Amino acid sequence: MTTDGRLGSLVRPRAGAGGALFMVAAALAAAFSLGVATSFADGLLSFPADRGQAAVAEDLVAFHRAGEMALDGEGAAAYDPGAFRAGLAERQKGLLWLNPPHAFFIMAPIAALPYGAAKAIWLALNFAAIPGVLALAGVKSRAFLALALLSPAMLVSTMLLQLGGFIALGLAAALVLAPRRPILAGVILAFLTMKPQYGLMAPLFLIATGQWRAIISAVAATALLVAASVALFGAESWLAFFESLKTVHGPFSRQVMEGTATFAQTAAKFGASEAARAAAQGVGVALCAAAVWSAARRLPRSKAMSLTLLVSLAAAPSAWIYDWPLVIAALAFLAARPNWPVPVQAAAGLLWLAPLVPTFWDGLLAGVAPALALYAAATATAAWVFSERQRAA
Repeated sequence: MTTDGRLGSLVRPRAGAGGALFMVAAALAAAFSLGVATSFADGLLSFPADRGQAAVAEDLVAFHRAGEMALDGEGAAAYDPGAFRAGLAERQKGLLWLNPPHAFFIMAPIAALPYGAAKAIWLALNFAAIPGVLALAGVKSRAFLALALLSPAMLVSTMLLQLGGFIALGLAAALVLAPRRPILAGVILAFLTMKPQYGLMAPLFLIATGQWRAIISAVAATALLVAASVALFGAESWLAFFESLKTVHGPFSRQVMEGTATFAQTAAKFGASEAARAAAQGVGVALCAAAVWSAARRLPRSKAMSLTLLVSLAAAPSAWIYDWPLVIAALAFLAARPNWPVPVQAAAGLLWLAPLVPTFWDGLLAGVAPALALYAAATATAAWVFSERQRAA
């Protein structure tokens, strides 16, 4: 090899890394995230036995409280904000329980543990989900793994102790396993109905690819979970949940909140009326559905899965920056490909950085930055993969 060849091998991005521009953005994000994590280490690495001593922003507090109520036979009362908050410290009174009753199957074991132990296990599993996602995508780059673990997505998910890593792993696993292990894929999708807002596009992908056994398995497993939750936690818990959709979910979803990335919330941040927000959400979901259907029917499976995961976040009726691990999963299915076009790298880099903006800055631009980055990345990715398909044809 010549000197020029050796130099070229050093400066060229390694295959599967997305490209130099994206990797630089991800590396800068990792450095910033590591600095933030170090600054907040006392809180992030605090494992109090009593959840009342936990950080205000830790959503695991709500999960722990909901599981406690389920264990005490008060599952239905968890959907009453007053009863739910009665077991929380004063500074945690803003938390709510919004998930359907079969989520108690996950939260009850968590509540059986001291809060600190539950937090340690939760963090370990959330981070372990990322290597799992990359393995499913066939990504072997240690650099990509390191940058994913140190990404803003994982920083925010860690700070808020949400379900982002689990959702990303579950959706990726269901899509990958559907052709070979359809029963298992369906069972995974059934468990993901505990966080149903991110499941709009996966069934459409499975229908478009003819994975009917996975769909039947998902329906059957969901029915079993619901029946089991009725048997263990009472039919009244489901009645309370459905009532809460009007009395709690509705008012909550109409609030304009930082950190959200739905079409409706983005429209709201620009001052749109409720009717215009609903229209924006409907049009956005329809566009996402069309992209998924076309991708599933026309593209290689890895590219179709990448686009499906990306627009699953965009199409969700409730999407937050703490669910950005879905972005890691979506880009992972592209990372095994040769270098991405520069526009895709730029859009992906901005999307990778996006959770930092509303976390540390205020204002209209900060509020809409994650959503706009998501839409730009989805558009750039779709344009790339479909144009490649057209050239190949």
